[in-house]
Amino acid sequence: MNKENLSDLINELGKHGGNQYNPIKHMLARRKLINYGRKNINDLLSVLDCSDQESMTDVIEILGKIGNKEAIPRIKKCIGIQALWGKTILNIGIALIRLGDDEGIAYLKEQIKDTSAHRDLRIDAANALIKLKKKGVFGRDEHVDATGASMTDAWLNKLLKLVDSLRSESSGAGSSG
Repeated sequence: MNKENLSDLINELGKHGGNQYNPIKHMLARRKLINYGRKNINDLLSVLDCSDQESMTDVIEILGKIGNKEAIPRIKKCIGIQALWGKTILNIGIALIRLGDDEGIAYLKEQIKDTSAHRDLRIDAANALIKLKKKGVFGRDEHVDATGASMTDAWLNKLLKLVDSLRSESSGAGSSG
């Protein structure tokens, strides 16, 4: 695959929504990038230097699925980018967890606890940790403030229920912070 084909595949990822989006082409582009990235990870890592968050979001997810730990430092650099989208934030945390880096757990836990984060991000972060079977990331006595501008009672209860399922079984066990 040459650089032009790689660029075309990455551009296909950036067509979420809108009239140009084709789910089949999108899925095929992702599959080809996973296969290509297993042998040419540096080409995928270079996408993380661009300002196109849609492409970045998908490439971060792909890097997590590939499983090459060389991607960890570049993915961690993305944490410092200002104004990240919720999906990008989730994919950073999930990719780091899949790559075996505990900073992904801490990053998603931070999103859950951030009262200024939108409720969807907080709930999606909790759901991601549950799906990744990361029980015990909250200590039994660890407080999570479920308030926030986007929280209504129903959302607050949902978040607290998800967090409860992430708590350790015994008091004082699990991660803190």
